[in-house]
Amino acid sequence: MNWVDVLTAWGYPYPERLAPTLEELGFDPESYTSPFQLGRDLRKYTSKLQTLGFDIPPDIKEFLEWLLEQFKKFIQDNIAPLSLMVGGGIATIVLPKKFKLVGVIPVIGGVYLMLRNYGVI
Repeated sequence: MNWVDVLTAWGYPYPERLAPTLEELGFDPESYTSPFQLGRDLRKYTSKLQTLGFDIPPDIKEFLEWLLEQFKKFIQDNIAPLSLMVGGGIATIVLPKKFKLVGVIPVIGGVYLMLRNYGVI
């Protein structure tokens, strides 16, 4: 497995630009199961570069911008389930013990909606 295959599987539009940089930096494609994991490590790397006064390589910057767009799309596609889960979680924390179920119900509903959106259910 190489970086071009992994990036293509994730739907990244420019895998041939980023793959050589990732190989040069020593990132192992088999260590990453999602683009968000790679984004986390690249963000750490770029923050170190910026601390040392270097510019972020354009191919890494392009990947991080693409990843941000993917995250925004995920949030937009799942706003209802996420809202239910967050609201239910807050209610579970805030409500007294005998009313905790009122907060758990929206969390379960949010999880159900998200699983249905992704075809698990």
